Amino acid sequence: MTRGRTQATKIKQTQGCIMKTPQPQKLVTAAAVLALIVTTTAASAQKITTDIPPSITTPDKVETGIGTLEFKDGAPTAATAQKVRDSLDYIRGVDAFMNAFSGASAFAIRKGFQSIGAEDNTVVMFSELMDSASLFLTPNADTVYSLAALDLTKGPLVVEAPPAQLGTINDMWFGWVIDIGFPGPDRGEGGKYLIVPPGYDGPLPDSGFHVGHSKTTHALYAVRAFMENNDPKPTAASIRNTLKIYPYTPGGYGTSIATALEGKVPLARNPPVPPTKFVEASGKSFNTVPPTDFSYFEMLNELVQMEPATSFNPEVSGQLAAIGIVKGKPFNPDARMRKILTDAAAVGNAAGRVLNWGAADYPGWAYYPNSMWASMLWQGGYNFETPPPMVTKDGIEPLPPTGADARFAGGVLLRVHDGHTGDDHAADQRRLAVSDGLHRCRQESLRRGQDLQGDAAEGHSRGQVLVGHLVRQPDPLNAPNPATVPTCRKPDISVAGCRRERGWLHHRVFRPHQAGRREGRRLDPDDARKGLLRDPAALQPARIVLRQKLEAERGRVGEMNFPIKIFQEANAMDIKKVLIVGSGTLGQQIGFQCATHGFETVMYDVREQSLDACRASHRAFADLFISQRGKSKADMDAALARLSYTTDLEAACRDVDLVSESVPENPKIKEQVYGSLQKYCPAHTIFTTNTSTLLPSQFAGATGRPDRFLALHFANEIWDRNVAEVMGHPGTDPTIYERVVEFAKAIGMVPVRLEKEQNGYVMNSLSIPWMMAAQALVTNGVSEPEVIDKTWMITMKTAMGPCAIMDMVGLETMYHVASYWGEVNADEQYKKNAEYLKAHFVDRNRLGVKTGQGYYKYPNPAYQEPDFLR
Repeated sequence: MTRGRTQATKIKQTQGCIMKTPQPQKLVTAAAVLALIVTTTAASAQKITTDIPPSITTPDKVETGIGTLEFKDGAPTAATAQKVRDSLDYIRGVDAFMNAFSGASAFAIRKGFQSIGAEDNTVVMFSELMDSASLFLTPNADTVYSLAALDLTKGPLVVEAPPAQLGTINDMWFGWVIDIGFPGPDRGEGGKYLIVPPGYDGPLPDSGFHVGHSKTTHALYAVRAFMENNDPKPTAASIRNTLKIYPYTPGGYGTSIATALEGKVPLARNPPVPPTKFVEASGKSFNTVPPTDFSYFEMLNELVQMEPATSFNPEVSGQLAAIGIVKGKPFNPDARMRKILTDAAAVGNAAGRVLNWGAADYPGWAYYPNSMWASMLWQGGYNFETPPPMVTKDGIEPLPPTGADARFAGGVLLRVHDGHTGDDHAADQRRLAVSDGLHRCRQESLRRGQDLQGDAAEGHSRGQVLVGHLVRQPDPLNAPNPATVPTCRKPDISVAGCRRERGWLHHRVFRPHQAGRREGRRLDPDDARKGLLRDPAALQPARIVLRQKLEAERGRVGEMNFPIKIFQEANAMDIKKVLIVGSGTLGQQIGFQCATHGFETVMYDVREQSLDACRASHRAFADLFISQRGKSKADMDAALARLSYTTDLEAACRDVDLVSESVPENPKIKEQVYGSLQKYCPAHTIFTTNTSTLLPSQFAGATGRPDRFLALHFANEIWDRNVAEVMGHPGTDPTIYERVVEFAKAIGMVPVRLEKEQNGYVMNSLSIPWMMAAQALVTNGVSEPEVIDKTWMITMKTAMGPCAIMDMVGLETMYHVASYWGEVNADEQYKKNAEYLKAHFVDRNRLGVKTGQGYYKYPNPAYQEPDFLR
């Protein structure tokens, strides 16, 4: 029967005679059939009077955006079915691209770290700040980043966070785990964080840790720290010295005896904390941005296969499953599906750019009515559902939940801001706000993608750059006077409300030729309402700063405390970072002297135990300076923060400006060391040797830069005997010589110029023969060390004798001096001295002050006793 059509059917009934009496069963059956015929006939005779609304009918042809759709009696044709399937797959592909970008972004960051050798639990450091070499989503160029991918597959991890940090730990879908530093529970004091993986049912500590639970088996540690006096080096050194990542030990620190007695967990000793691995990323070229082609979905599949099926949003999981990305199943789309997903990626990328460039047009995002400044976070806050609270003079006023996930409002909008496919989008602003806790970290990111005429910020003069702007809110918990807290928060409150004591809005138009001048000013309400900028010049995207490095200069743009700080290319001759090769007695002292005078200092040695001893000595030096030399603890803490220690020569050489070498007095050893140094050090690095008796010309060729090589020789206890002998060789560049003289002055030395090469300089030309003479008296059994020293001290009115001074110089050094010059000069007495020193001291590791025993025992040697001279 056809819909909408009526039929009348008449059935003629004919009655006939019944010749036989029917059986009862047959009679019942016949009656039933007759009743059915009569009923059907009556119903068929009625007319259907219900009208069918056109809106619920399916015409034979429908014109749509995907073409003409054809139906036959409501059933789609094969061609129509294919068009619709393609369209559905395309829609799902766009949804998946936009809504899963947070995961792709996190996964791309981890892959980027791995590309430079930073495996999981290794910290990626930007000690020299970020520049355009590394591709990140909206990074800062004025803060020191420390980043790491954490592997939780083997159980919880401990992260010991340094003080004065700002950051977060997120899971691999960029879901918030815990804030770190100023916005976190340690409130900038540093502390121990325990990151727990999903499904972990083991014991947790009673206290002592800030605990965060991750939904994924991997996580991202992303923290930034501020420079000290516009210098990133002290901050970077402090991070290297204090940041630690290591496995959690159940029953160890944080577990009380009472808990153990309850049988919940056996007590355990905390194993030694393994050294944290660092990879220096400054200046390295690598990518952490997800792709925008079909490979984007392949990356998503890798993430889905790596993490638990329950780790991400079920709605997003369903969208991914609809395009073939399912946990535990292969992702093998055919040619048709690959083409659809390639198009979907292109449109998803375009959607992100449209929303970012036109953010102010979207309801609820504008900073104030008709403003071109916008933040999508005002709609749903860091959790995409409840707007950020109002910060008023009376404190924090939370706003009611909306009940709507803003990520999906209006057709999946905000999720795209989790990340983006180029450095043009504003995606990481959402992420930082989530990480930092928008209302907790006291800052909101505003962005602007158009000029005053509403045109996109592109195609303008290459001499101008639009730089980011920030509105900062004070922390009401720390505000000395709650009345000073600005009330502006929502977009319907004008910027005028922010012009109070501690809230401000800065802007900058940065021009490279004005790199030395700041252009910021406080904005009045009228300026703000007019669009913030009165400068008539058109604006250009800030990426030009990074991509073109300020027209081939190595400048950096930053926002430290938000005015902008411009960093110009440092003259290659400026010495800021020093490498000390060899952590023996003098190496320790030279490094400490450099650090106390403001230089970032790297201590390198081939043995970890030598570096351990060096660290201990530096702490002892600091205590000595505090207790006996009037230095403040803050000064010494800052000096120690500038010191770092490594057995990795390549890492040690990175970005150093001057090397001070203090390895054994053997030309072959020194040649090998310089051969390695010249491979890793920048071309501008100056090499100096602290050799006691050799000539720089003997191994200048091994340095690969003889013009930048000379001797800079120090005396023991250099803070008291602050003489630095500067001796070049015939090939030393005079300008380099003068630069080293200035460096010696900068670290508190009195430079002694030598006009030509001399074995032993001035000081050792006098002292080495004297010490070797004293050693000969001991070697030949003429007298005892104490008698020799006592004789010299009484006669010459000095505080130490030659044997005590050899202890201070280092008996290993004295052995190398005696051995080398004994061979060179065929001096039999020097050879005997070398044999004696080796047998009695070097082979027994009694090397003097640095090992606690030499001719005397330390720290209280006999020659310091009051009755020693009696």
